[in-house]
Order: sequence, then C-alpha cells, then structure tokens
Amino acid sequence: YQDKLQALADALARAGATVSDAARPNIDTRRLHEVYILLLRAATSGRMPDEDVERWQRAKAGLTPQDKRYVAQMARGNTLSHRDWLVLNNERHAMRFRFAEFFRD
Repeated sequence: YQDKLQALADALARAGATVSDAARPNIDTRRLHEVYILLLRAATSGRMPDEDVERWQRAKAGLTPQDKRYVAQMARGNTLSHRDWLVLNNERHAMRFRFAEFFRD
C-alpha cells in the first residue's frame, strides 16, 4: 500500500498538486479506529438476540479501561448506550471536520 500511495502522491505532484510527505492531520488514528469500531458494532447490534446482548454485557463487565483488543471493543460497542453513542458520534464529526480542514489546502 505504501508504494501505491507514494506513486499516487508522485503523480499528483507531477500534475501540479501541492504534496507534502511531512503533513499529517491532527487526528489520533488509533482513536479514530476505536470510535469507528464502537459505532459500527453499536449499529450492527440492533438485530442481536437478547441472550447475545446479555453475554456481551457480562463480557464488558470484566474489561479494564486499558483493554483495547477487538473483542473488548466489540463488547463495548454491542452494549453501547444511546448517550454514549451520541458522544462518540460527536467525536467522529470533530475528526471528520479536522480531516476536511486538512485536505482544504
């Protein structure tokens, strides 16, 4: 992927675009991925049987805040409250706006 992205950047630069290898958006990509997984799992849990939700709630109860494994994020996302979803969605929008600002130039 890196070679393909570099080839794209080189082609854009040759075409006259401003390209910088040093520019980085002000976004924590690990957090971006975590927010994505939490919102995704929340969105896809709507058809989950009650027994499965209860199983995920038990799994979530045993997690530490430092546990960032995918299965831990699944447990959190599958049992996410609507209020927590709103908070995460606002965070997602803030990151989206930072990406938009980054690519404006």
